[in-house]
Amino acid sequence: MEVHSDGMKRTRFDIYLPVPATKQMKPGTRPSPTPLQSNREKILVVDDEKEVRNMLVKILQQMNFSPMTAANGKEALEIIDKYHSREIPLILADMVMPKMDDLDMIHRMRDMRPEVTIVAMNGVFQEHTIEALSHLQVDTFLTKPFTQRELQMAIENLIPRHI
Repeated sequence: MEVHSDGMKRTRFDIYLPVPATKQMKPGTRPSPTPLQSNREKILVVDDEKEVRNMLVKILQQMNFSPMTAANGKEALEIIDKYHSREIPLILADMVMPKMDDLDMIHRMRDMRPEVTIVAMNGVFQEHTIEALSHLQVDTFLTKPFTQRELQMAIENLIPRHI
């Protein structure tokens, strides 16, 4: 929330509400997401906070995924580069991290793997950030803190799981 006041006559409140985790962005012209074929699919978790990475790893393991982690955008791009095109169907990426601008990181991920599903995570998403991420075809947003159920619903809504 932001408050703007001229001191005497007018006050304006700008309230930024999070985008629900289940709201998907328009897929545009990029390839369809890779269906999850069996248990233990890889999901890349990109977050500079170790506690957040560890929590997400535990949740994803409980959901029968095989999480991989990166502490920043540079590490994430190195991991993406090591694997074949469809080995990592989904990336959970924090938007505020050191070593690489968040939009630059997403742009590079899209260049390397246009078919990958990307979930952006952040404490607050401002309108200009949502617009920029939408332009880069981020699939959905999760506003921190989020629940295990919200994470599970986001993943299930984005990628069909065929067991």
